[in-house]
Amino acid sequence: MKIILKLISLILLLELSARDVVNPPKPYEEVVKEGKEGHDLYIVSHNDYYAGRKPDCTNRTEANVEESEPTLLIKPEDIVLKEPGSSEKTLRTLLRPSDKVSNYYKTTSSEISAVVGAIPSTCYPIYGVPTIRSDIPAPRIRRISDRTNYGEEGNAYSLLHPTVFGQKGVFERDFFKTRSKKEIAEILCNIGVKLSDEEFENVWNLASKKHHRGEVCVETIRNVLDELQHADRIKCKTSM
Repeated sequence: MKIILKLISLILLLELSARDVVNPPKPYEEVVKEGKEGHDLYIVSHNDYYAGRKPDCTNRTEANVEESEPTLLIKPEDIVLKEPGSSEKTLRTLLRPSDKVSNYYKTTSSEISAVVGAIPSTCYPIYGVPTIRSDIPAPRIRRISDRTNYGEEGNAYSLLHPTVFGQKGVFERDFFKTRSKKEIAEILCNIGVKLSDEEFENVWNLASKKHHRGEVCVETIRNVLDELQHADRIKCKTSM
């Protein structure tokens, strides 16, 4: 029984000391002093007083708020004669702020986001990270936790309107996969694109220059072939 009483007294002693440490007792003068300091800091930071308190206008230290001129809803110049020569007066038609805006008024945001005549991105700084990280190559082995869009995946439009390649089971990942020269040559031969060894070397060199590490994929080869075909068409038109 004595042991239990000693334990209870020890617990009460510990609780009392913990309370004193967290919230030590203060004299009345110190509480009033801290309250006044907090009140002065609130006035400085918020430029305000206690709720319901009226500044003493006789005390210049408190009556230092500058009196602003009253804003009239109807200005004297808004009152005009109803008819020329009559003494009856009426309000003139008030203009909205938007009526004074010029027809050629443009903001920087509207010029940057314009569909026609937009400002090029070289004329203003661009911040942030693009949604499609086509500026960095996709890793060869992708982690499950990697949610980055490297541009090799389809979007909602490709799901609703699949391409001819998608209907055949060929998707963006297959087009952007890095392939060797032998594999590219076999793919071109299988789809019926006939190129001589010299033409294939030219296409391969142009495609390898489009990547900073010289890697080539089917999409790059396809773009190079389209560019060469377009150049041949222009050459034929100019010669005619």
